[in-house]
Amino acid sequence: MDIDNSVVSDPIIRSLALLKSSEIPGFLEQISHTKTPISIGFVNQYAYNLIHSSKQVSTYFNSLTYRLRDGSGISVACKYNNCDAGENLNGTDFIPVLLTSILQKKRSHEIFVFGTEEPWLTKGANALLKESSYSAIDGFQDDEVYVENVVGQLALNTSAVAVIVLAMGMPKQERVNQRLIEVLTTPAIIICGGAIVDFYAQRFSRAPYIFRRLGVEWLYRLCIEPRRLFRRYVLGIPMFIFYMIKNKHFAKR
Repeated sequence: MDIDNSVVSDPIIRSLALLKSSEIPGFLEQISHTKTPISIGFVNQYAYNLIHSSKQVSTYFNSLTYRLRDGSGISVACKYNNCDAGENLNGTDFIPVLLTSILQKKRSHEIFVFGTEEPWLTKGANALLKESSYSAIDGFQDDEVYVENVVGQLALNTSAVAVIVLAMGMPKQERVNQRLIEVLTTPAIIICGGAIVDFYAQRFSRAPYIFRRLGVEWLYRLCIEPRRLFRRYVLGIPMFIFYMIKNKHFAKR
């Protein structure tokens, strides 16, 4: 998990919590027992590019307490910076594990799921959370609508730990996270989940295992949705390589 800052010049790679498999159980326990508001997000090739798109977006991602590595692109960037990439903790696989760890603890929880649209929101949240009750709002509201909902619910249950799944896509979910971190004063676990609810609603299909095993799930998604994802991958991957090289060789300068 520790990164040698004297070796890694890329500021985005330095900011990641690069967990080894042996460190994951301890990390889950640490998250589950938090006494303060904390947040978890995922940095993949697309997020890496977004962070470079503006200083404001970079600030949103910096508001995350923990930034986890997601995907083969960031693994390549880690190797390029001579550091161990750790486990690939993509949100679709890791978030259910994280939620199970959190909700099995003997604490009172207020659960919130914000993102996507109906009927996918209810279908996906039910599948993800199983028997747990939750408050849900679609992902197309003003930021303050989500903040007011959380604050209002917690005012009615002051002993509860807030568990908030933000599934509205980057960078809106990171922006909402920043506002929640600013206003919350009681224990809270905020998870930036991207398309997690849509996947659990079976709105989008996961790539076959062989694609995931080879680290090219992005290629499967591009084939399924070429128009929507053309810019993200066909244009985004060369841009990612450019930023990766630039960060390693020019960040310290």
